[in-house]
Amino acid sequence: MGKLPVTDAWYSAQIVNENDVFLATPKGLWRSFNGGRTWEEVYESREYGGTITKTYFLNSSIGWMETHSGWFKSEDGGHTWESFGNPLSSSGRLRDIKFINRETGWIAGATLRAPSEKELGPGGVPNIPRYLYDDVTRRVFVPTVYRTDDGGKTWRAQTLPSGLGSIERISFIDLNYGIALGNHEVMLTRDGGIRWTGVKDPRTCRSKDEEEPYEGRPVSVSMLDSSFAWIAFDDGRMLRTTNGGLTWIELQPCQQNRPLVAHFSSQDHGIGLANDRFLYETIDGGKQWIKIGTDKYGSLAFKDREYVWLVSETALFRMDLDTTT
Repeated sequence: MGKLPVTDAWYSAQIVNENDVFLATPKGLWRSFNGGRTWEEVYESREYGGTITKTYFLNSSIGWMETHSGWFKSEDGGHTWESFGNPLSSSGRLRDIKFINRETGWIAGATLRAPSEKELGPGGVPNIPRYLYDDVTRRVFVPTVYRTDDGGKTWRAQTLPSGLGSIERISFIDLNYGIALGNHEVMLTRDGGIRWTGVKDPRTCRSKDEEEPYEGRPVSVSMLDSSFAWIAFDDGRMLRTTNGGLTWIELQPCQQNRPLVAHFSSQDHGIGLANDRFLYETIDGGKQWIKIGTDKYGSLAFKDREYVWLVSETALFRMDLDTTT
């Protein structure tokens, strides 16, 4: 579609519609009103504390931004930002945000609590994995999700089945059906978060003789509708459900280079970006993935089933999806 306006360490595109696109880099936020042909800078980070690490826009006006100094919210398309007050900002860490509309949304991350006797070894040294323990506060992380129905004025904590860790990503396709990705576990809700249940990972690609605990991490989710969804892991594994998460299968064959981020436009057709930064395509629901071309990309974004947007080191590209494939 067009050249990028700046060179930086990474790029992340956020698609509002076919023409309205945000582009985030560590040093600033850019916006295009013509699908990436031309850009205007809407925000610049002038110091280390303002370095951008993540952005998320609900629409053309409302967005959230994570920096080294914390989370901020904008209501004017990213021109000005105010500190985003939330229950996790004072007693935990906020990792992800998802809103369905201006009023209803979720925040996910972790709260902190004192470790139990079982979680501490001799001399008060934690005997749990280090990522579950905060050295500064000497507390453990507990997965946490909050929901708001008044645009963030008030928040209600939701009950999760997991013991320790953090929710790293959260996705909702409507007001009810959502999936949360933890450090090593996945949780699902069909009632907006009133009840969260753990996803039963069959792990059919792991030998029953393996004694070491499984360390693969869920890194992304693609939700086609209320029935079909896919979960990708950082070791190339991929799970799929065809019945709204009631059951999951591990896609075969096991030794397949599957993407870390994927977008499905139908039950069979998907586009994904793998760890090698190449683009891959599937036409059998995620079992087999074939590399497309020789170009490398830094990120993949999507808004609907019609297009995916790819960001290289120099340009933004739009790929039309054939949903009839």
